[in-house]
Amino acid sequence: NNNNNNQHPNRGRTTMMSMFKSAKDKAKEKLHHGEALSRQDRHMMYGELTLRIIAGKNLPNTDVAILNRHDKTDAYVTVDTTFEGKATSRIAQTNVVYDDLNPVWEETFVIDLC
Repeated sequence: NNNNNNQHPNRGRTTMMSMFKSAKDKAKEKLHHGEALSRQDRHMMYGELTLRIIAGKNLPNTDVAILNRHDKTDAYVTVDTTFEGKATSRIAQTNVVYDDLNPVWEETFVIDLC
């Protein structure tokens, strides 16, 4: 008789969830006692968002339309947090791609969530 057949099929998942909950509880306990949280603690407490900005396609040529210049748009992407419709903080910005209406960035940002 193989003992592995008697194990619950979600046991591994349950164990991982227990480990995550335990780490999260430890981070909360540190906060409660006024201790600083490490990056790993913050990750377990809140999580991270991985944001990948790939490309833009057929962007309007604002240099000609708005600035009356004869070159193409210098494109970049910004990511801001907002509160009640107002920008509160810039959390990511791509590099500028000059003179291109179809820019490719392929940039990744890791943002701590709280």
